[in-house]
Amino acid sequence: AWTGHAVATWTPKTDWSDQTTVYASYSRGYRSGGFNPPASVPGLFPSSFAPDTVDSYEVGTKNTFETGLGALQANVTGWYYNYKGYQVSQIINRQSVNGNINSTLYGAEGEFFWAPTDDLQFNMNVGYTHSAIGNTAQLDTRSPTLGTHGYTLLKDSNGANCALQTPGGGAAATPATSPIPGLIVAPQAQPGASVAEYAGYLNSNARVPFGRPAGAVTCGTLQAVLDAVGAGAGGAGYSASGGVLDNLKGNEMPNTPKITLALGVQYTFHLGGDYTVVPRFDYYWNGKTYGTIYNDPADKMKSYDVMNAQIQLNAPDNVWYARAWVQNLENKTNVTGMYVTDPSSALFTNLFVGDPRTYGLTLGVHF
Repeated sequence: AWTGHAVATWTPKTDWSDQTTVYASYSRGYRSGGFNPPASVPGLFPSSFAPDTVDSYEVGTKNTFETGLGALQANVTGWYYNYKGYQVSQIINRQSVNGNINSTLYGAEGEFFWAPTDDLQFNMNVGYTHSAIGNTAQLDTRSPTLGTHGYTLLKDSNGANCALQTPGGGAAATPATSPIPGLIVAPQAQPGASVAEYAGYLNSNARVPFGRPAGAVTCGTLQAVLDAVGAGAGGAGYSASGGVLDNLKGNEMPNTPKITLALGVQYTFHLGGDYTVVPRFDYYWNGKTYGTIYNDPADKMKSYDVMNAQIQLNAPDNVWYARAWVQNLENKTNVTGMYVTDPSSALFTNLFVGDPRTYGLTLGVHF
């Protein structure tokens, strides 16, 4: 596939700045596709995933000023990303698979630097991002049926979630209408139990007619069991289903906060013999976001902030330096990402967190 980057810049002469640069750019990115493992239930997920591409547009300006209040630099940019087939990963039926979604993002960023004196410096970065997934449907393993009328959620012998579609899209069968004849599951299900009750307790004790062992019944073999006892699509009409796909249109992209903010300040102290000491403090704030494309309430990650500090001793002519530093001053446990495991693992959510309070000493030499 063709990829590339094009940029145009213009440096106009202005009365309101010492130097101004205006630029516009376009970039095209590409990532190849691949194959997923075979699905245990036909249609549960695609056998392959497509390449993804992104068209990136950006316009911005960079400006420097010399004022009575010191030196100032202000850089502002606006951008737009259009993703086609963006690749997302998830665990479905104990298998790690990839899918494709379309998504658009746009936003603005500002980068500001102010030095009121040669020794005192401030910096600030602020960003805004809007993200929206396109008209794309994916299977939410937390809710495979989405509460849809005509579907019953089951557990197979491995603990995975299976979806059973009832005949005609109606409600789950009752004992008086369509029991599964000949399927014996001891001891939970009693004679005359409904299809849903039988299938809900499928395990290695399951038997099909004439006493032939069915073995451990999984989502992949559920349809064969239904067909064997005359309750499948050719009989009573029950069918194993991968579930109901969740339309993600308008959902936010994962790990994409709307607002980010970074602040910093430092001051240079001049010591005897041309030594300098520079203490610095930095603050970063990350807005709330979602950990998955489904934007479930359980996926929401709170906003968080981090404070870092350091102090650096510089030798004359900057020949060597010694820096003492500490990161995450408040020792916060900030959740920065997540993934959801398979239903057979109880759908627990694995959280990624930032580093705890970390401190150290760095020595350096400039040659």
